[in-house]
Amino acid sequence: MTDEASALLNTDAKNNLLKLATNLHGLSWKKDNLGRHIQRFLEDHGLKMRDVGLPLRAAITGTKQSPSIVDIMAALGESETLARLRAACK
Repeated sequence: MTDEASALLNTDAKNNLLKLATNLHGLSWKKDNLGRHIQRFLEDHGLKMRDVGLPLRAAITGTKQSPSIVDIMAALGESETLARLRAACK
């Protein structure tokens, strides 16, 4: 993980990502479904994508920039994505 990406994972970001991981567990991991579930999570928790997007990308890819995070999550699948999220939030 780059230093810039690591800096994005503050306590609030980690808490939000762990909640998101719990929310996404067991759902359909098709790209369209993931995007809808993430949006619903943001709405339900009064968050904006800026609150979760960069930390999510940092936790999953280890960088601040990547292709669409939803595309990456769909390609990695549930098990790998959630494992990366949990590892980054320790």
